[in-house]
Amino acid sequence: MRLIVLDYGGSAIKYGLLERKTGVEPVEGRFLEKGSVPNTFADQEAFLAATYELIDGLSARWGGTGEEELLGIAVSYCGELDHKTGYIPSPGAYYYNRNLQFGDLLRERYRMPVSIENDGNAAMLAEWKYGALKGYENACMMVLGSGIAGAFIINGELFTGKHGYAGFLSTLFANLDSRDQTVLDKSLAGMGTKQKEGFSAGVAASGFLAKTYLERSEETCSDPDAFDGRAFFEKYHEGDPLAAAVLDEFAGNFARMLVNTHLTVEMEAFAIGGGISAQDVLLEKIREKVHEALQLPLFAFVQLPEPEIVRAVYGNDANLIGAAEWFFTLYQK
Repeated sequence: MRLIVLDYGGSAIKYGLLERKTGVEPVEGRFLEKGSVPNTFADQEAFLAATYELIDGLSARWGGTGEEELLGIAVSYCGELDHKTGYIPSPGAYYYNRNLQFGDLLRERYRMPVSIENDGNAAMLAEWKYGALKGYENACMMVLGSGIAGAFIINGELFTGKHGYAGFLSTLFANLDSRDQTVLDKSLAGMGTKQKEGFSAGVAASGFLAKTYLERSEETCSDPDAFDGRAFFEKYHEGDPLAAAVLDEFAGNFARMLVNTHLTVEMEAFAIGGGISAQDVLLEKIREKVHEALQLPLFAFVQLPEPEIVRAVYGNDANLIGAAEWFFTLYQK
C-alpha cells in the first residue's frame, strides 16, 4: 500500500511517497521518493497549483493496483486547523490561506481519503509513538523553524484544544509592550524583524541566531539571506565570541518559554526538533539555562520537578511520519 505525504513548512513543501505493508507501522515503511519545493508562492492560487502538481506527479509515477494502490493523501501543515476535516481557519506561514477548506478541496479533486494534521502535532505523533518521547504520559514537542511548532501529550493522549490552537507557541508574548499598536495590528507574516521580537517567534525560533549575529557583527555580508543557522554554527565552532554570546542569549530566551510552558502543564519531558536541534551545543545550552531557571529561590522552594530535555530522533522526516500516522489513525488501514 502506498501513501502520498506532504509537509507544508514555512520555507518549503516537503513530499514523499510512503510504501507500507499491511499491519506494519508507518515508521517501518519506506519512502520510494522524497523531495521538496521551495515556498515561493505569492497567493493561494499558486499554492494550490503547486500542491496539485506534486500530487499528480506522485500519482502518475507510483500509482497502481494491489500492493501498489494509492490509499490517500496525508498532510502536515504549519498552521492551526481542524484535524478531523482539514479546515484551516488560521493561515500559519501561508498568510493567504485563512479559512481554507483544504481537506474538502483535496478529497473532491482526488476522490480518495485525505488527512491533514498540524505540523507540531504530526512531529509529536512520530516522536511519541516511535521516538524520543515514547513511553511518556505527559510530554511536549517543540519544533524550531521559522516559528515554533508545539504539541502536547497529556495523560497519554494528543491534546489539541477545542479549536486546534494548543501548541501555537510562535505567538507567545515576549517583551511585548502592549502600547505598541503597530505590532498588535499586524500578523507575524507582515512584521519586520524588530516587531517580531515581541513574540517567541522572534526571540526563540531558529532565525534569531543568524539575524542577531549579523545585526551585532562588524562584518559585512553581501547576501544576508545566505547567512543561515548552518553558517552561524560554523562561526560558533570557530570560537567566535559574538556567536557564543548570541547562542547564550537564544538559549535563555528559549529556556524561559520552556519553563513557562512547564509551569502551565507540567511535562515529564520536552523534545526539541527542527534543523538546528542537531547541534549538541544547542541542547546543552538549553538544558543549562532551564536548570539555572529552576534553581531560582521561588522554584527551589516549591521543588518544581526538572523535566527531561531530549532531541527529537526523526529530524526532517518527523512531520512526514507523523502525518502518515494520523492518516492511518483516522482510516485504520
